[in-house]
Amino acid sequence: MKDIIITIIITIIFLIIFSLYGVGIVSAVASTNMFVMLLIIILFIALIATLIYVMIRRIKEIKEEDKDDISKY
Repeated sequence: MKDIIITIIITIIFLIIFSLYGVGIVSAVASTNMFVMLLIIILFIALIATLIYVMIRRIKEIKEEDKDDISKY
């Protein structure tokens, strides 16, 4: 259970960092081309979605390891 909580906390920290970088970069290029801004937004949404996907896979991995550990004894 501790590993799952740590995984969620680390994911939340990285989500906050990615979001802050995304907002900073979008606000920096807001006065330029709209296409570039949309491209950057899509990139950061993809990064955030990938981070969430990896977190879900890691939680499933942790749960399966717990089941395997219990079956050993």
